[in-house]
Formats: sequence, C-alpha cells, structure tokens
Amino acid sequence: MRTVAFLAWSRLRHRPARWLLIAAGVAVATVLPVLSASSAHLVAAAAPAHSLAELPAGERSVIVTYSGVSVPDADLAAIDGAVRTRLADLSAAAPRAQLLFRRLADPSGAPFALGAADDLGSAVRLTAGRAPATCTPARCEVVVVGAGDPALDPALGVVIVGHAERADPLLLTGTFEPGRDVPLLLADRVAAASRLAALDSFPRAYGWVAPVDLDLVTRLGVSGYLARSARVGEQLSATRAGITVTAPDTTLRAAGDRAGRSSRRFSLLGGAATALLLGFAVIGAIGTRRDHAAVRALLRRRGASRSALATLTAVESAVPVLVGTVAGLALG
Repeated sequence: MRTVAFLAWSRLRHRPARWLLIAAGVAVATVLPVLSASSAHLVAAAAPAHSLAELPAGERSVIVTYSGVSVPDADLAAIDGAVRTRLADLSAAAPRAQLLFRRLADPSGAPFALGAADDLGSAVRLTAGRAPATCTPARCEVVVVGAGDPALDPALGVVIVGHAERADPLLLTGTFEPGRDVPLLLADRVAAASRLAALDSFPRAYGWVAPVDLDLVTRLGVSGYLARSARVGEQLSATRAGITVTAPDTTLRAAGDRAGRSSRRFSLLGGAATALLLGFAVIGAIGTRRDHAAVRALLRRRGASRSALATLTAVESAVPVLVGTVAGLALG
C-alpha cells in the first residue's frame, strides 16, 4: 500500500502539468462562489449607505420624540435615561437631546423659533458674539442661527448673546425642523431651557436624535434592524405614553429589496461560471484517464490488490482537488 502511494506521489511530481491544470480549474471554480457571495454581501452593505446618503440629514437619523408642555426635572431625567438606554440598541453614537417650542412671534408679529440642545457648543459654530453661559427660569441666554434678530419681549426672559451656524447636520432636523425661513434661537441644555417660566405651559417637543448605525444595519440585515427599531419603539411607548420613534424604515426597506435582487443576479452569474469551469476541470481529468488506466492495468498484471489500485486512484484524484480547493478558498 505504501509503495503504491509513493508511486502515485512520484507520478504527480514527475508530470505536474497534468494535475496542475485540473487543480487550476477546481481553484477557479472555487473562487467564483466565494467572490459571488462576497459581492452580494458588499452590495447588501453598500445599498443602505448609498440610499441614506441621498436623503436630507434629518432623515438619516433615528429620532425619539415626546410632545407636551413643561416636564418636571425628575420625569425628564427618567425619560432621558430610558431613551439613551434603548437607542443604544440602534446606534453606536450617543443621542443628542434637543427641545423645540411651538413657533413664537415677537411684538411686531415676526415669527421665530426657540429651542435648546445639550452640549450646544458642539452642535453650532459661533460666527459672532459668545456662547450662552446661563439659563434660568427668569433669564435664558441664546444664540441666533439664521438671519435676523427678533425684537424679543423682555417678559419672555430670552436674551440673545451671539450668532452661530449649524455644525451638527442632525441638529433640529427631520421631524424637528423648525423651518429655515425664520431665525432659530438656541439655548444650551434642554433641562434648563424647559424651565423657562414665561413658557411654562407653552407646547413644546422634546427629542433625542442619533445617526443611523450602518454597521449595525449590515450586521443585522435590513429586516433585523427594522424589527429591532420597532421593538425599541414599543419599549419606549411602554415607558411613557406619547413617546414615538422615527427611523428611515421605508428607505432601508427599499435598499434591502434592491440589494436582494442584486444578490440573486450575482448568484446566477457565479453559478453559471462555476458550471463552465467545472466542465473544464472534468475535461482535464478525462485527458489523464487513459494514462491512469494504463498504470492501473500494469499494476494489476504485477499482482496489485484492489485496495492498492483504489489508493492509487484516490491519491491521484484527491491531490489536484484538494490543492485547487485550498488555493481557490485562499484567493477568494
């Protein structure tokens, strides 16, 4: 048995071109399914990112909203904690808390928007004046984003100390977009601005916004991410009635459908090419059959057993296939 195995190995070494051709066919046939699967995976990963990139900034985010009037500090802290815990399941980035009062007007009737954001310094870029330093129920400093300074009623308790432009594209966008046609007044820290005495009973919306986590979408798949998003919305609604979660579900679902169709096309192309190349490997194997049959006949005349002949066939057929498979997987 050992002698026959050594003979088979010697034949493979003596004339390598015959079996290397078969190994090359098997290798390429192995590469194609791997590349097809990889291409399908890359398409599935890139499709949501490409689709989201075409959306406005506010629609590329997950937004949690709670509307009402002034919320006591303890309740607001509890809501904030619950939202941050649940949004961690949808985005690796920490959400930014924000606040937007219903649109106001100055004594002359000119409209303006008033809101707030946590860590305002990282959300806006100063163009004039200074950043807000304090915000109490009686006096709250703000910066103006946009053109024009409204003539504020002193009784409102809002004081303009500077001008700025948006640095965070997700700041008060999407469902919180106040409109770019009016000045936007922003205070630092949602909890402080929500205690403004003059607007204690005035309607406002609290929000938390975080970018869509595309790595998570890729890892879970579009359907898995959407299912998790729906589950997060249900959990937050159970925490406090009136909390809603808004995510670009429609866009992600459409991107997932496109990726699925593209993946199926890759699979068909890969399968067709693999069939052709396997046919090539079979033709190469047929070309070596006559020589292999002659060696088997010679060994049979010399008294070789059936197990010895089977060993010869196994070694000479397994080596090209194994080498080709390993090479194809490595290349793929």
